[in-house]
Amino acid sequence: MNMSYKLLVTLGLLLIGLDSTSQCLEDSHNSFQNQGWLSCQQSESAVKENGNQHWIQYDFGRLYTLRDMRIWNHNVWGETGQGVKSIKVDYSQDGSNWMSYGSLEVQEAPGSWKYVAPDPIDLEGLTAQFVLLTVIETWEANSSCAGIAELRFGVEPTTSIEDNPVDIDQFTIVPNPSTDVIRLDFTDFTRRDVSIVNPIGQIVKKIIDVRDLSINISIVDLKEGLYYIHIQSENKLETNSFVKN
Repeated sequence: MNMSYKLLVTLGLLLIGLDSTSQCLEDSHNSFQNQGWLSCQQSESAVKENGNQHWIQYDFGRLYTLRDMRIWNHNVWGETGQGVKSIKVDYSQDGSNWMSYGSLEVQEAPGSWKYVAPDPIDLEGLTAQFVLLTVIETWEANSSCAGIAELRFGVEPTTSIEDNPVDIDQFTIVPNPSTDVIRLDFTDFTRRDVSIVNPIGQIVKKIIDVRDLSINISIVDLKEGLYYIHIQSENKLETNSFVKN
């Protein structure tokens, strides 16, 4: 299976621009303020030796083989100096024991809506569930903020999960991965709201007041990649992921 997707789970960050904005070129970024995220406050890293930094931790939900990643830098016109110049990459299979992949250099963004896909960075097939990116340097040396427009990982499952349900306390997702329709099976008739969230935190589908034991959701219109399903009941929020291929 050959999948490429973007996944964003952020800790210790100031998030901006999660509302949807259409783009004119495939795999390109415009220079509007609401494209991407910006961190303007450092916090303690999950890797203690890194100290207080601007950092992002990605949780893929399970182990994957990581082939490569692409980084679109902070692309706001006149503010591209807030983009990252170098980052440290750490990865983990359990979220506790971390290994360092090393540091990477990132090109400065052009501040243009014609910012097309950068060359992929080879991750050499490392196996991980968690990836931590720590900002070492920004293009503007005295910048108090650090930003990235988008990051995408190219991944492969470590084992085949075709048509295998993903078990949660109160619901399952089948098939997973899927190309057209997923089915959610629940264990009771509790009232629920169901949201599908894309990799940058946007709700792309929402179904409210679900009371059935099973519902089918079309995902034909979604791009390939990893998505989260949030199930909100009266006093509980459950989350898991599925892959659209």
